[in-house]
Amino acid sequence: MYDGRDVRFAPTDRFAFRHRTVRHHNVALLSSAVSTTTAASFTPDGTPVLAWLTAGCLRVDDDAPTRPGVPVLLPTDRPFTLIVPAGTVQVLRVDGGFLDAVNGVVFDHRFAGRLRSRPTEAEVSQLLARIDAVAVNALHPDRNPGGHLSAQVLLAEAVLRAFGGTDAEPDARPVRRTVNTVQLAQAWLAEHCDRPLQLADVCGAVGVSSRTLQENFVQHVGVSPMTYLLQVRLDRVRIALQLADRAETTVAEVAHRWGFRHMGRFSSTYFQRFDEYPKKTLQTST
Repeated sequence: MYDGRDVRFAPTDRFAFRHRTVRHHNVALLSSAVSTTTAASFTPDGTPVLAWLTAGCLRVDDDAPTRPGVPVLLPTDRPFTLIVPAGTVQVLRVDGGFLDAVNGVVFDHRFAGRLRSRPTEAEVSQLLARIDAVAVNALHPDRNPGGHLSAQVLLAEAVLRAFGGTDAEPDARPVRRTVNTVQLAQAWLAEHCDRPLQLADVCGAVGVSSRTLQENFVQHVGVSPMTYLLQVRLDRVRIALQLADRAETTVAEVAHRWGFRHMGRFSSTYFQRFDEYPKKTLQTST
């Protein structure tokens, strides 16, 4: 996880330790179970790392204990000491370049500043759901291979929202049903954008007619559901190109993976959205 040192275990009659690491594309998931309280000092390398305990509380330096089951962002810019009680600590490491790419493409660098150590309360449940989805893909990489990038992009979005936002008071005003319908459709499209979809698929998922969904989308998003899906897929392509190895990847390969078959039309649509041709994105990839 980090360059750890000065690892100390509290005295115990029976010591047990178990560790597992699963790396999958842009994330790594670690699980460590220890039978006694452990303390260690770490020197971060700038990579975002989340940690949490299902039961029990972590402590970073002299900060207040964390809440059970709620991930916290460990310091990325200074050495720190982590104290973990007996139990199982879960750790999620997200590639910094990947997080930056999602921040730029999806949020237009809205979260460019330093991230908070504690998540925004309203975003915790969504964050945990995204972590679970990525963990399932990492443990079963042969299942739904086309959905791996989408799941990790959604996780990066959740991390940025949870740790880049503010703990504002919840809005007490009721949310109109039309807004809920659109938000539900947006979430469903983001999770299934790697699959061939028709408008009827979205309508069936959210339980409204095509006319209702079309009207609600245009009213609240400014585009139709299928245009929104196109934008989501273009965002995924841009992220994939930015992170690709240009010596081993072609624009056509990435575009085809996200359902774009006519390369001329795709290139033009990509340029309209990003003011840059996809070949240029790949040439400047990291």
